[in-house]
Amino acid sequence: MKRKHFLAVILTVTVVLTVSTGAFAAGYSTATKGTPIQPLAAVLAGVLPGLNSAGPPIGQEEKWELFLEVWEIVSKEFYQQPVDQDAMMRGAINGMLDTLGDPHTTLLDPSVSQRAREQTRQKFQGIGARIDEQDGEIVIVSVFPDSPAEGAGLQAGDVITAVDGTPIAGETPEQTALRIRGEAGTDVVLTIRRGVIEPFDLTITRAEVSVPSLDSQTLTGNVGYIRLWSFGALTATELRGALESHVDSEASGLILDLRDNPGGLLGSAIRVSGEFLRPGTVVLYEQQAQQQLRPYRVRNQGVALEIPLVVLVNERSASASEIVAGALKFHDRAVIIGQRTYGKGTVQLPHDMSDGSQLRVTISRWLTPGRESISDVGISPGIEVDAEVTEPLEDNVAVQRALEELTRLASLPDAA
Repeated sequence: MKRKHFLAVILTVTVVLTVSTGAFAAGYSTATKGTPIQPLAAVLAGVLPGLNSAGPPIGQEEKWELFLEVWEIVSKEFYQQPVDQDAMMRGAINGMLDTLGDPHTTLLDPSVSQRAREQTRQKFQGIGARIDEQDGEIVIVSVFPDSPAEGAGLQAGDVITAVDGTPIAGETPEQTALRIRGEAGTDVVLTIRRGVIEPFDLTITRAEVSVPSLDSQTLTGNVGYIRLWSFGALTATELRGALESHVDSEASGLILDLRDNPGGLLGSAIRVSGEFLRPGTVVLYEQQAQQQLRPYRVRNQGVALEIPLVVLVNERSASASEIVAGALKFHDRAVIIGQRTYGKGTVQLPHDMSDGSQLRVTISRWLTPGRESISDVGISPGIEVDAEVTEPLEDNVAVQRALEELTRLASLPDAA
């Protein structure tokens, strides 16, 4: 996954707060060649704060006058009529945000915004499976337990060739996922290729699906392996359950896999860190503008404070993943193995807009417990190895290196 494409994924990373903004109106409209032009007020409503029925903000009249002049001329004179005023307005907003020079301050389309909310809630309406692109094909990566996909017999490794009879060749995983998702109770037909058998159709009835944020299993040597997919509202609770299971089974060590994890909720990252760090330990510092640094500390009592720990990261570990990896590295709680992480060291505040869009505004940057920024720098691993995510785990380079490191740690004289 290229960095540009991965940026689109991590734009869903937020802090916990959500602010709903109301609609604003500017009583201005135009007309062209006998065809009514949508009133500018209707286009601006709920999209551009600062304009209302009383007119432009005080002191900003000339700036808005120029904008409205250009709007009117283009609406009247552009040779291809009618112009798409919604696209024009969204383009104007995106251009305004681009001038800030911050790729994470952005306006998400309604469909993307909905997916971001679902990711945070860890619930959505669909079939309950993870997909990804492998060798140019859309492949089922995993099937959620007790999901419609599992009930219909969908399997990890299945290749999707069509959705509702329409081929998906050339689509991204995000595009295919949008076509598969839909209202609970409705059917979707997937054309599946499995091994050498002939492709077949699988009809799956959609439902509201709970999205697990982790996979947990036991590897050779009684090593607990936990892969975190994201940092959602339920992640900390799910992680505690997985950790308690490994601790109860007297696991010899733990591997926390944060590879390809784009992040999520700030509070979730702090609680996850708290499972491995003692109460009161600084997880990160936050800095808004020129204000003093604000520390975020562990508040929960963790269940895995002593067990040997390795954290796997790669160039697609971002945001909340970097918070956790950075804290565990600084406090010498874990050995970090893999590749340098993505380098997203900022926090965004989401604003829900009236049309279903969501405006994400960068409000602060976060620093490691060592007060270092990781923006565009990332977290450097202590041991650098190929960190691509491949199956099976017993053949994965990073996982095998982690097992070797845990064996080394267990041999130390002061090992627990």
